[in-house]
Amino acid sequence: MKIKKYLILAFGLIYSNAIANNLSQKQIQGFDGVSLAAQVSPVLQMTLADRKLEKIVHEQNAFLSEIELHPERFTENEEARRFDEIFQEYEAFILENPDNIFAHILYGKFLRQGGAMEESNRIFMIVNSKDPNIAVVKQQIGNYLAEHGQYAMALPYFLSAIEIDPMVAIYHYQLGELLKMFKESFISSGILTREQFDKQMLNAFYQARKIEPESWIYQARYAEAFYDLDRPRWFEALMLWKDLEGMAPTVKEKELVFLNEARVLIKLERYEEARGCLAKVYVPEFEKSRRELLELIPAIPVLAN
Repeated sequence: MKIKKYLILAFGLIYSNAIANNLSQKQIQGFDGVSLAAQVSPVLQMTLADRKLEKIVHEQNAFLSEIELHPERFTENEEARRFDEIFQEYEAFILENPDNIFAHILYGKFLRQGGAMEESNRIFMIVNSKDPNIAVVKQQIGNYLAEHGQYAMALPYFLSAIEIDPMVAIYHYQLGELLKMFKESFISSGILTREQFDKQMLNAFYQARKIEPESWIYQARYAEAFYDLDRPRWFEALMLWKDLEGMAPTVKEKELVFLNEARVLIKLERYEEARGCLAKVYVPEFEKSRRELLELIPAIPVLAN
């Protein structure tokens, strides 16, 4: 199982530090940039139940950190055994504390990382029935439905997450991705017209960019979104990519900007400018894309003497 680094922060460090410092609920940040406790509980008190849950998330954090840093130490059976131990600890805790919404959310996300997608969704559906006003729960259910191709059912969950907590960029971003992924299905089923699709998809990526203007991913995805419109707006995309030249955090991202500028310039039939952009691309992993774009540029005719 592959565990992403950012997931490690979701478990243990955040929860235990919140308890130790008696932080307010708005300061307790979960992964995906979502404040879990802010949506589900008042200021955490160091109760016996808190100590038990703290112990579970500490074990979970240590395991996820170890498997990320030293995957060679784990056979498939050992990895499964360690996951199962933590699953059982969560089950026991929730049996003793059935009304602890925060524990349910942590458990649901951990189940998801262990590959138990259906069980994870079942947990989130239980939480949603108990409290229908938790944005991160709506997001997780929406993700599950989208991954299973149930785009029409996923849509209201993402919209609800945004309505509950409109200042979380990833909710807008994932809404945009849902619309993009199932564009033709939304249109052919009559859920959205082509005009509505363009407006909602573009606005979703715009909102993510607006909420986190320092995020390279959100800025770049907004520029790319102009390609995904039913009627692509190439000139506006080009202006956005040019603005992103100075924002690129690494050489690799800057060369990705040049590739995208070249792609848009070819669409605009500005071939020499496109060649100039492609001449700035040296990263080996972009070589295939660079060559493919060069092949789209008409050859310069040779003039007879």
